Amino acid sequence: MQFSTLFLSAAALLPIAFAAPSPVPAAGPTSGTVDIKIGEAYDNAGLSMLSTSCSDGVNGLSTKWATVGAVPNYPFVGAGPMIQWNSPQCGNCFSITYQGKTTKTIYVTAIDSTGGAMNFNIATAAFSVLTGGNTALGNVKATYAPADIKMCAFPSK
Repeated sequence: MQFSTLFLSAAALLPIAFAAPSPVPAAGPTSGTVDIKIGEAYDNAGLSMLSTSCSDGVNGLSTKWATVGAVPNYPFVGAGPMIQWNSPQCGNCFSITYQGKTTKTIYVTAIDSTGGAMNFNIATAAFSVLTGGNTALGNVKATYAPADIKMCAFPSK
């Protein structure tokens, strides 16, 4: 009797021992309040799209735009918390709203990942427009949300 109890207990553990590995954690949320930082890499219009998280794969952007400067609303491009390699969010448009002396909203095309950090890294020129020319801030809190793709200067994804 003890042998059968031991056998049944061990058999109950088999699904746990041979379970499929846990999926890769999902990227961050598609809206919220985050830090907005200058991402100097995106100042280089010649930066290859192949060097971003939205490079290739089904949702890759390199077949549409060889460089970040080719994105229709460049320099309003950057990395977002919702992006990971081959993310369906690649190429989507996001509004970023900053409350400084006045409220300012810009529209950014997500082309890269922040590596899990809860922030947006955007080109210096976009950061300058967002903060009314105050790039010395280097980092501000702002809200972001999905926006109509037309707000990022192109008709469709």
